[in-house]
Amino acid sequence: MIVRAKVGQSIKLPCTYSVSQERDLNVMCWGRGICPSSKCSSEIVRTDGQKVISKQSGRYQLKGPITRGDVSLTISNVDHKDRGDYCCRIEIPGWFNDIKRNLHLLKCSPAGF
Repeated sequence: MIVRAKVGQSIKLPCTYSVSQERDLNVMCWGRGICPSSKCSSEIVRTDGQKVISKQSGRYQLKGPITRGDVSLTISNVDHKDRGDYCCRIEIPGWFNDIKRNLHLLKCSPAGF
C-alpha cells in the first residue's frame, strides 16, 4: 500500500485486525523497512496488546482504539526522512500466523503533487 504525505502534515498509516474478545488482543509492532520473517526491523512502536509500551519518537502515535484492533500509526510533522517502507506486524501465537502489512510512505513537497 502506498500512502502520500506532504512535508509538515500528520499522516495515518492504516493497520487493523479483528478483535471480538479481550483474548483476541495481540502484541504488535511497527518498524521501518519491509516486514522480515519475524519481529519488526528498526522497531519504532510496540504494544502489549492493550497499550503502547515503547516508541522511538513523540511523533509516533497509535490513536486507536488499540483494544478494538486499530493499531494505525500516526506520524506527526512528516519530514523527508520519514519516506520509505513501514511494517505493521500483529504477533499471533504459532508458526507463521503473524498478520503483516507493508506500507510505503511517499513524501510530496509542501506545494502539493
